Amino acid sequence: MIFDWRLTLINTAFLPFTLFFTVFKAYFRANGSQGNYDLKIEAGSIISECVISTKTIFSFDFQKKAVDIYSSILDKENNGILKKGIISGLLFGIGVFISFASTAVLMKCSFIFMKD
Repeated sequence: MIFDWRLTLINTAFLPFTLFFTVFKAYFRANGSQGNYDLKIEAGSIISECVISTKTIFSFDFQKKAVDIYSSILDKENNGILKKGIISGLLFGIGVFISFASTAVLMKCSFIFMKD
């Protein structure tokens, strides 16, 4: 702002994008973990019931079905974690790109304004 008022305007143009991606990523991180927590509780209850009623599971030959139920819950959790990781990484990457892009634009403009 002291060097040139035009650089301040350029830097201010990048500010809404930086704030948007920062706030959106924080919101996504805060609200994205509840679904995984519920799936962990469900998987824990399935495994707990299987351990408690081991004799019943073996007598009705239910081992394969119990493992399939537990695996399907864990697959849902893994898919949720994968989606969350991809989206979070994408938002982080865009945020860092905007930060570096604003710095590059400011440097280029400062060289242009120095010639004036």
